[in-house]
Amino acid sequence: MKWFRILTAMTLLAGATVLTAQPPAADTPPPPVHHPRGRIAAPQAVTDALHAAAFKRHGHRVGRLPKASQSSFDCRTAFGNVLPVDDQGSCGDCFGVSSADGCSMALIKAGILPLDASKGRMSSQYGLDNSNAFQGGCNGGDEAQVIDFIKHYGPYTARPGRPKPLTGMQIYKIGDWGYCTPAQQQGVASTQDIKDCMIQHGPISVAFDASECDNYQWPGTMTGRGQNVDHAVLCIGWDDTHDNGDGSMGAFLGMNQWGASWGGPGGTFWIKYGADSWGTEAIWIAAGTIPPPPPPVNYVPPFSLFEGAKQVGSTCPDTATAHTAAVALATQDNTAVTVKDSAGALVETVQPPPPPPPPAPPTVTIPDQQVTVPRGHGVITIKGGTYPVTGVGQNVDIAKAFKDEVVKRLKAKGWTDAQIQAINWQQLIEIILEILAQLNPPAPVPPAPTGHGCLPTTPWSIAV
Repeated sequence: MKWFRILTAMTLLAGATVLTAQPPAADTPPPPVHHPRGRIAAPQAVTDALHAAAFKRHGHRVGRLPKASQSSFDCRTAFGNVLPVDDQGSCGDCFGVSSADGCSMALIKAGILPLDASKGRMSSQYGLDNSNAFQGGCNGGDEAQVIDFIKHYGPYTARPGRPKPLTGMQIYKIGDWGYCTPAQQQGVASTQDIKDCMIQHGPISVAFDASECDNYQWPGTMTGRGQNVDHAVLCIGWDDTHDNGDGSMGAFLGMNQWGASWGGPGGTFWIKYGADSWGTEAIWIAAGTIPPPPPPVNYVPPFSLFEGAKQVGSTCPDTATAHTAAVALATQDNTAVTVKDSAGALVETVQPPPPPPPPAPPTVTIPDQQVTVPRGHGVITIKGGTYPVTGVGQNVDIAKAFKDEVVKRLKAKGWTDAQIQAINWQQLIEIILEILAQLNPPAPVPPAPTGHGCLPTTPWSIAV
């Protein structure tokens, strides 16, 4: 629609006054147009069931796919299966349009349908006609349910409550589909996982926050942080070198369904990696049954660690790393740790290490007779040093006199209380003599005490 501003100019043409129409100034933008969205998340129970079924079919398939290393990619040139842009009009059925187009392009990639909008495009009316199953027709719905229905039944099946095919209509089904997350989990798929799935399967169905779409101008880039996921489209490529205009590089190439007049060529647009919740519930679609992909060269699936039924570690990249982690955990927690691969198969069980043996008692030589100190006080001379020993009343047993010191030193050497209690104290004589020999410096000889009738006035001496 062209907007005109009427400017009045007094121009003398044959004596007449002429009204001249001029276009608006270049800096006057057209009024924004709000386009319909229509993506509504399925009830949580339905979403849970879809993801559980996808995991049962595919497990960790996405994590085993070869990694996309291309700096840029475009399904239009790589596969030649991207149809001309669609137009959902004023209907909020983005979920139906993007789902039908995604399934059509998978069949085109497989050579089942031609790259022809009139012959190779499934009707998006399918999602509307079956709106009871997909939450609301033009009022919105969830693309995963539509894609799953196409997998099982194909468009226009002759079931009660469903529209029947017209005479001569060919019914197509897809082979399978799955989420772009590594374990088919819910949420936003990573940039790398979307790339990996795209180079294998072609265009990816994605949901995102389309709040930047109404005012989008090609070749600009959407860079917002919106989290109100309300629109479903197709992702058909990427470019790691695309300048996003905010100092960052790298964006996905999306394909909208708001007609050819919106966005860039074929209804395309750029959106920064990770912007506006891009990749929410991202879905890959395949025309035929999907066999398990061959692992890349030298690939080892991730490994997880368990203590009993409890998972205590995950995504160890190889068996060596998993073994090292299992040994550390088994030692730390003093329990067995099992290592399992991504399919849940047992790789090994690591037992905790046995407790260290008790320290062997020192080798001692038992003298022929127990050494005692005579009654009273005096000194023992050992290896050139003199050490005071005082006894009162009875002869003093050296082992008993120094028992506290002996026990302290034995414990310092790692002896347990049970070992100390079980020892023959006669064996400690040699140890005590060694202890006395190591005292440094030797204590001076005490003077002879006086005034006590129970102690002799003359000290004694023993040389060892």
